[in-house]
Amino acid sequence: MWEELWEKHRGRLLFATGMTCFLAAGLLARSLTIREEKIENAVPQTPRTERVTAVSETRQRSRDTKTTTGVNVLAIQETSDSASTPDSTPVSEWVVYITGKVRKPGVYRLSAGARLFQLVEAAGGLDSLADPVVVNMASSLEDGLHVHIPARETPTTGANATQVPSMPNPPKTPQTQARQTYSASRHERNKPKTSSLVNVNRASEEELTSLKGIGPTLAKNIIKHRQENGLFRAVDDLLQVKGIGAKKLEGLRGNVTVGP
Repeated sequence: MWEELWEKHRGRLLFATGMTCFLAAGLLARSLTIREEKIENAVPQTPRTERVTAVSETRQRSRDTKTTTGVNVLAIQETSDSASTPDSTPVSEWVVYITGKVRKPGVYRLSAGARLFQLVEAAGGLDSLADPVVVNMASSLEDGLHVHIPARETPTTGANATQVPSMPNPPKTPQTQARQTYSASRHERNKPKTSSLVNVNRASEEELTSLKGIGPTLAKNIIKHRQENGLFRAVDDLLQVKGIGAKKLEGLRGNVTVGP
């Protein structure tokens, strides 16, 4: 029976069901719209211009607050640093080291601002070998300074100066005088005779003929040889000159030179 009714009225039932769903959806949407309007009516609306102005003022107040806060924080930090840093206590005493020509070298404690003369007085003063001229006794000191007092460059002649006794000259005996005479004559023989030597590379014919055993002909041969063959490099090169043999060369060796 139901099946027959369904088959007979199926189209109407489906249409009625669809309309019912459509109406229900419309009622639901309408109820949501009414609810939103009630909420909006409950909150007072602000024009857009007023909202923008309010936002700008709020941001400006925020920036001012941040700036003021930053200044306050900086001031607080500086106050904290100044409070945490202890007051520097000035040094009232210096430790100074002195060496050299003073009576009591060592380390001394002096009041701050002391001068060198005060340090020297504390060290017992200068000794007899000190040189007070090269030291500025009025110079300022400082903590941890090392001061050295130098000695005089030349020994003093006072009572405290060390005197080196002079040894008297021993008497001259005949043997001593003979040895001194022999040494002097030997020195004279070994000393080069630079003043009497004739330079065969630069001497004229007249200078060459002044040598023992050299006549005008041999002098001309020497000059001709050096002009044709160049300067002599050694005295032995004179053997290459026509007319000079080994015996004559030995007679000339102590009187000639090839130097400049």
